[in-house]
Amino acid sequence: MNLEKKAARQQLDSWHVSRYPKARSAIEKKPLNGWIRAIRYALGMSGRQLAERMGISKNSVSAIEKREQDGSVTIRMMMRVGEAMDCTFFYGFMPNGSFTEIVRRRAEEIARDRIERINRTMLLEDQELPREEIMRILRKEVERLADETPRSLWNMTGDTKRKEWR
Repeated sequence: MNLEKKAARQQLDSWHVSRYPKARSAIEKKPLNGWIRAIRYALGMSGRQLAERMGISKNSVSAIEKREQDGSVTIRMMMRVGEAMDCTFFYGFMPNGSFTEIVRRRAEEIARDRIERINRTMLLEDQELPREEIMRILRKEVERLADETPRSLWNMTGDTKRKEWR
């Protein structure tokens, strides 16, 4: 069992839950014209005024706003724009669920793939396991993989399609 990785996941999970309970909805509801333009508007700051504060041309501000919308703006530029608008730019990763759930889902994909291959071989030899036994082995393998978090957990494998085994 890799306690350090498990503890790191739990720490990140608690940090995200306690600090960003509404962050996901804010990310999903980003302003139609981007954050820069929305904040400029809310501050009553024109593109020309932002350009002056940044020491660039008004056309450059328009280009930055377009790059923000298409996702090609740099983090450094967002930080610079933020400073010019008296804001702090921040970025991060918002997990889809918790980090513990992400690892567990991946462990289940790997375990299902492995067990399916083994069971397929056993079926060919007329030694297929009962469904209850398959489920018991699956749960045990998922726990083992999630606890150990081996480096190979995130390797791309041939067949990791999700199967309905419930």
